[in-house]
Amino acid sequence: MDIKKAPYGWLVKRIASQLEQNMNFFLKPYNITTMQSWVLLHLNRTGDSLTFKELEKQFEVSQPTMVGILSRLEQKDFVLIGPDEKDRRIKRVQISEKGSELIADLKLHLEQSEHFFTDGFSDSERESFHLLLEKAYFNIIESDGNK
Repeated sequence: MDIKKAPYGWLVKRIASQLEQNMNFFLKPYNITTMQSWVLLHLNRTGDSLTFKELEKQFEVSQPTMVGILSRLEQKDFVLIGPDEKDRRIKRVQISEKGSELIADLKLHLEQSEHFFTDGFSDSERESFHLLLEKAYFNIIESDGNK
């Protein structure tokens, strides 16, 4: 396919696939997936425990999908899962010490990946590119075609 005439969706898919391959290669020694790493980064960023439901909404995944992600992270000791103090039916998750130790490596890898991904972009182009990606994302999630 002529890349200059490729549809946006095709380009976005190719870029996403390459970024995910790169991330999965980096994560292989830790035995976690890209999605699991995003969850760890989010838990670290919030600095607090979150409910499974909050994470489902944040990552736009189903309840069984999030349960699977968190169960595997718990099995590998990257997160701690326990009941909510006020409502013991609700499960809360927080990053563990082992998970926190991985964060610095994750952040460094992401920084390097983003630098590589936007190599040759000026600061203004990086900012514009991010803004355009945000707009495209919100256009997609707000469109009727996404239902």
